[in-house]
Amino acid sequence: MLQRRKQIFFTIIYYIFISRFLNHDVIEDLKLWSLTFNVDLKKTIDNFSYFFLNHKEFRNLFYFRLQSKTKILYKIYKPDLFPILQNNKLMVIKGGCVFWHPFSTIINAKYIGNSCIIRNNTTIGNNKSNENRPYIGNNVDIGVNVVIIGNIIIGDNVTIGAGAVITKNVPSNTVVVGNPARIIKLNNIKCDIKL
Repeated sequence: MLQRRKQIFFTIIYYIFISRFLNHDVIEDLKLWSLTFNVDLKKTIDNFSYFFLNHKEFRNLFYFRLQSKTKILYKIYKPDLFPILQNNKLMVIKGGCVFWHPFSTIINAKYIGNSCIIRNNTTIGNNKSNENRPYIGNNVDIGVNVVIIGNIIIGDNVTIGAGAVITKNVPSNTVVVGNPARIIKLNNIKCDIKL
């Protein structure tokens, strides 16, 4: 009964506040989250309410997209401590971004492209000044405990292995591992190239 009341309450809030903010990026988030977590709900409100109420990391991403446009919602449904998305109006996170267990994850990039996956204990940010932040392309899969720092570009369709430290540009269509980072696959061909 309590769960049903919460759902009704959330549905009212959804139609009053949230539905106005469902832009293209939020819809893309919902699509990738549904695919990633194998949730097949037919209506946008069902998908949104499921992820918003059950996944605080989705809630954090949604609040980042709002940039504090609805303080009432923020007070009712608190954000989680992680991931920390720097409240930087210059940071752009495109649609379809998913966070896997984002404990101890701090993100301060210039840009994060479509359909990116970011896992726990990851730091994406700057060294020395706020202008020296990474640019991350589309379809980037970032493993656990990765550090990406500096004014660098991570290309499209890149997989970054667990524990990698990235301080230099990474070309598109690569798999990168290690500290110091090296490319072990380029355009689906095995290799071993230092960054």
